Amino acid sequence: MATYTGVPVKGALANFRAIGVVVGGMLGGFWVGLGAGLLAGIHRWAIDIGGFTAVACAIATVLEGAIGGIAARYVKNSSYKWLKAFMVTVLSQMVQMAIILVVAKPFEQALDLVKLIALPMITINSIGSALFMLIIEGIFAEQQRIGASKAHLALRIANKTLPIMRNGFNEVTL
Repeated sequence: MATYTGVPVKGALANFRAIGVVVGGMLGGFWVGLGAGLLAGIHRWAIDIGGFTAVACAIATVLEGAIGGIAARYVKNSSYKWLKAFMVTVLSQMVQMAIILVVAKPFEQALDLVKLIALPMITINSIGSALFMLIIEGIFAEQQRIGASKAHLALRIANKTLPIMRNGFNEVTL
């Protein structure tokens, strides 16, 4: 969807495709990130075969997923995952801009494009990844809170039945 909702700019697409692949990698690990990057990267290339940034963006998307997957090792049990998602996305978007400069031809057109889209794409994608990670962290925290509440209820019920169970099962306790 991020590719389809991208904004055409100077023969390329400014979009938020990095959010899905980076966060996917950070949550699911290297293989998930790589898989998401391959799917999104091949799709990006396929909708614009022959476009001057099609190959560069496809390569960059695969690498962004891999970067997210590598980062997963370092954020798995850490706090401030949203901040780490922000920083990883900044890095991955900088890699994308570098790949556009190296792969896309003519260089002058690629340079004009990067000058125009680099700051907005780095900013929007990084904020989007941070927000996405905050939402996911909130869901996990709520699941843990609900689980703790249910465990507390079970212990309260067990505590109330304990005096009866001490007397064993007989006609009086049944």
